[in-house]
Amino acid sequence: MPGVGAEEAVEAAERLRARFAESGGFVSGLPVGATVSIGVTADRQVDSGLSSLFRRADAALYAAKSAGRNRVVFIGSDDTVVPVGEGRVVRTSPTRLFARPGLLEFSQVRPA
Repeated sequence: MPGVGAEEAVEAAERLRARFAESGGFVSGLPVGATVSIGVTADRQVDSGLSSLFRRADAALYAAKSAGRNRVVFIGSDDTVVPVGEGRVVRTSPTRLFARPGLLEFSQVRPA
């Protein structure tokens, strides 16, 4: 999301996650529910290219899935989580995240 700040990107991802979780549907007449896990990151001036940006976003996505799915996980430009709503703030690094998935999470944050 070029031109969007980190907090706005996380808030947009959380709105998407919440709407997706709320919008059930039907398959063959039976009610079904679905959730989405989203990984968000921010560009750093020290990034050598898109590969490091995608690596952090991928790490955030897998952390969301490892933590139980239906979550938004953010790895910031300084390796922190942006606090949103009732989200829990945790400091970590992508290296530690790969070693121990699920360290960061925003679990079902409610929009303000």
